[in-house]
Amino acid sequence: MVHGLTLNFRRTFGSSLVSRSSYFARSILNPKHYKIVPPEKFIPKSLILLTTPTRINDVINQSIEINQEKDVQVAVACVDAVLPNGYRNGIAEMWLDDYVEIEDSTLLEAVDNNKNRKHGAFSSRMRSEKDSWRIIPTSFSIGLSGSDRINLSLANTVFSTGQLATMFFLQPKGFPEQPNHGQTLCELQITIRNNVFGTSLHNVVKDRWIPLRESNEEPLVVTSCVGNLIKEINGQSASRFLSGNKKLMDLQSKDTEIYLKLYKKDSKKAERFKVIAGGGEWGAKANILAITPSAKLEKGDRLEFYMISPTEKFTLNDTPLEELQNTLTFECVPEELMYSEEYEGESQVLPDIFGGGSEKGFSYNGILHESPGELLSVKL
Repeated sequence: MVHGLTLNFRRTFGSSLVSRSSYFARSILNPKHYKIVPPEKFIPKSLILLTTPTRINDVINQSIEINQEKDVQVAVACVDAVLPNGYRNGIAEMWLDDYVEIEDSTLLEAVDNNKNRKHGAFSSRMRSEKDSWRIIPTSFSIGLSGSDRINLSLANTVFSTGQLATMFFLQPKGFPEQPNHGQTLCELQITIRNNVFGTSLHNVVKDRWIPLRESNEEPLVVTSCVGNLIKEINGQSASRFLSGNKKLMDLQSKDTEIYLKLYKKDSKKAERFKVIAGGGEWGAKANILAITPSAKLEKGDRLEFYMISPTEKFTLNDTPLEELQNTLTFECVPEELMYSEEYEGESQVLPDIFGGGSEKGFSYNGILHESPGELLSVKL
């Protein structure tokens, strides 16, 4: 195990007087004999690595080597996919000429407390099939500039490392002691410092949401609610706005997913949530709609309903590479139903491409993005 640890000071974001640091990004698809090679344009101090479960063991070995031989700070997170378009066999590298700040972390064993297993940095002991698919909260949180922050869920890595999730950080020699250095984590919060990406970030969101109502119809306003439960809309049963919707009913499929945008009173900013239950069915008896548990509804909130059809749920994005270059891009990738031979092709190196995808989605500045195919690009 590697010991050593993090800086105990901060720098101020958002000031035009702070000089911008340098970064270098690339993604490697179908890597053969993967070797971490630092960029030539500057001497890097830190490296952020996103990897798919297919490559995690290569990345573990290489990250330890680069940390020890080049004294580079490393943060590694295993996610479901990398760019482009939910690719399941690759590695994304982000090199920086400054250290990232390790804000907070949670040990995997603090959440996954199976006492029959040995928990270490990189245990490979397998677990029972029943335990393999247990869901635990995971998050790799990256602070970008000012208050901008991305939170990305991790992949299940039981069949790669024996752990429900795999994420860790390694500090350079001589750093002050940092809790959880070199340990397997389920939550890690870092901040990229020194104004690397500028002070005013612009992001683009794409999704597959189909509106269930026309824009000129009567606005939908919450008139009765509690927590994340919608009881009444416009003074009527909340469920009738779905059970009576022709677009939705014409599909006649329980695989159709329903989402909504929620606008707080006097706000133009939309929060995004999923409708997770409606009394057990989309019928007349289902009077109450339950949405994502983190939602906090209030009377007077305005709603817009959308759907994703069953076919769209399992379709990968087809974003052109040029739209992904010089961005940080994150995806909610469709659930993978079977292993694909597509991910065994020739090795490719994609310059200026960095990002990752999760089946469980991600959030950006507190806004959830959890629908299949949803994509957010932050322009650099």
